[in-house]
Amino acid sequence: MLICVIGAGAAGLTAIKQCLDQQLDVVCFEKTNEIGGLWRFREENIDGVGSVAKNTIMKSSKDVLAYSNFVPPDSFPIFMPNKYVCNYFELYANEFNLLPFIHLNHSVLNVTPNDDYDDTGKWKVTVFNHNENKQFEQIFDGVMVCVGHHSKPHIPIFPGQEKFKGKIMHFQSYKTSHGFEGKIAVVVGIDNSGTDAAVELISVCKQVYLATRSGGWIFPLLRRNGMPIDILFSRAGKFFFSFLPKRCLEYMLENMANAIFNQKYSALRPKHSILAQSPSTCNYLGICVTNGRVLVRKNIKCFTDNGVIFEGMQNETKCDIVLLATGYDFYFPFLDNSIIPMQDNKVRLFKNMFQPN
Repeated sequence: MLICVIGAGAAGLTAIKQCLDQQLDVVCFEKTNEIGGLWRFREENIDGVGSVAKNTIMKSSKDVLAYSNFVPPDSFPIFMPNKYVCNYFELYANEFNLLPFIHLNHSVLNVTPNDDYDDTGKWKVTVFNHNENKQFEQIFDGVMVCVGHHSKPHIPIFPGQEKFKGKIMHFQSYKTSHGFEGKIAVVVGIDNSGTDAAVELISVCKQVYLATRSGGWIFPLLRRNGMPIDILFSRAGKFFFSFLPKRCLEYMLENMANAIFNQKYSALRPKHSILAQSPSTCNYLGICVTNGRVLVRKNIKCFTDNGVIFEGMQNETKCDIVLLATGYDFYFPFLDNSIIPMQDNKVRLFKNMFQPN
């Protein structure tokens, strides 16, 4: 059987290895000129390709992040910056000789059932080879889509934003704090991207505001004993947690989060329990909030010419830049919606991987 793998990032690399372990023939098409996917920092945005900011650090410790059959070197830091993550992927690819199966600078344009699909289950994949500037088609027995979903920004529309004289940008376009010097910035969203951006910008901005609809839980990276907190969510930890009633587990996790920064007494106070949404992980946000370098506000109600008005407030808050850390839309431009139906930014897949039919 011949399998097509689309994307040579974290998922694509291990997909290639699993195919080879099962003695399947495999071809991987990677749109860019390097492996690493989302974790490869790029100065410029590439359409359809996700990329981290220059100073992005993995929020999972290396032992939790790692592939089960390939341990990161001892010399690598516990929480790896993006360049170390890419280096780890390169080591993995070399260790298992995956590079000969990866075609760099090859964009997949279309994936459709082949004419004989009902009889054979084969797929037709249309590819553009940027090296030779030509398009071709190839038939495969199976296709593994490993491109992630961090390429199409989700950009909400706020009343009056068309008259705002400042700059509105999505986090996907944020690379460094350059250009924010001396500015007043509003970061919208309290996921990991939003909290990281807010903390990084305080070093250059005149003032940073963090806007959130419902508050949020912030986990520290480390426990009090210096151990990475995500060790608790290893297989052994999850096995232990499975015996706890949900409310007991919530109480325990909320106390752990509040032990470093008591969110119940801050403007970040969440309206939901800690298991209702994925918490963010940041060691420094609590300090920035308590010392006023980051001012937490409710969501943006509307824009004005020179700033925004937050929900629950009447007066304008002047600002120069609004940074939207509002997530991404699922986007697979090479797949027809009938193949993987998407509705309200959700996909319906068995085990989040396979078509239910």
